[in-house]
Amino acid sequence: MKLSFVAAVLAGSTLTTAGTLSRPTLLRREAGAITPNGMCGMVEGGDGKGYKCGTAKPCCSKYGWCGNSDEHCGTGCQNEFGTCKVTAVLPTLTDSPSSDVKSNTTPAAGKVITACTEPNTIALTYDDGPHEYTGALLDLLKTKSAKATFFINGANFGPEITKDDGKKKLIKRMIDEGHQIGSHTWAHENLDEIEAKAITESMKKLDKALQDIIGKSPTYMRPPFLACKTKDCIATMATLNYINTGVSVDTLDWKYNKPETYSGAVDLFKNTFNNLPDKGSMLVLMHDVHENTVKKLTPDILNLVNGSAKKFKFVTVGECLGKKPDTWYQTPK
Repeated sequence: MKLSFVAAVLAGSTLTTAGTLSRPTLLRREAGAITPNGMCGMVEGGDGKGYKCGTAKPCCSKYGWCGNSDEHCGTGCQNEFGTCKVTAVLPTLTDSPSSDVKSNTTPAAGKVITACTEPNTIALTYDDGPHEYTGALLDLLKTKSAKATFFINGANFGPEITKDDGKKKLIKRMIDEGHQIGSHTWAHENLDEIEAKAITESMKKLDKALQDIIGKSPTYMRPPFLACKTKDCIATMATLNYINTGVSVDTLDWKYNKPETYSGAVDLFKNTFNNLPDKGSMLVLMHDVHENTVKKLTPDILNLVNGSAKKFKFVTVGECLGKKPDTWYQTPK
């Protein structure tokens, strides 16, 4: 396929799953209108509409969704509908968004973590809960001796966590069983669509609720829709000492959320896992509010990894970055 032009080298480096630093070379050609809904291209999620991706999430994945992770920008990326990258290894750490995660200190507040740095680790993460399936997920993880990270909301599915004793017990159980808790905002707000004051109010409201339940608030957060590209959002996360947690593999479990379609989410995980180098790692996005994620997708992932000749361990986000538990939380803001 002939490209209309070759773009300049992307400013800023990224870490590969093997922990080596790379700087992408970008390729782009003209396409249709900018997507109004995150869908792009002609296949899968793109639904044949031919939308191209904007600057905030420039890569159109092989599954037809815009994003900026390796999953979106790497193998299968549709370069006629956005940006794709060809990787060249760089010799030194420079201005990577995640360059300080390999140090002995906590990653700098406001930066975005998009990959684990500890070899042979898989960080399963679950957004939007707790919900009615979360207890069963904790049971499953316990039987497999697997740890995970839960990016929770204060008010999303069902009653607010401050008004539901069952949710409070689930949150306490996450801590007691060695899992990590992160913030996913109070009410699942799109942080790129609200101003700094509203962002701060949402984050602090969840902080206060968690302090009342478990006596501490998270250091790590994940923005709903992975949307924290505005100056207001980035600056607020830095001010509140939050570390923005991205993903390296998005299972799209919200999309493949039926018994007859969930295998699409399994395939997204499997394709990445099967191609991991010996000392690779994965930072995986799922949602514990979906029944199929808890009862089908997660068991399949656990069985796939545990039954593989590759030796990988299921850990928290903090552990996959080599950080001790006392850095996962912070004093009241």
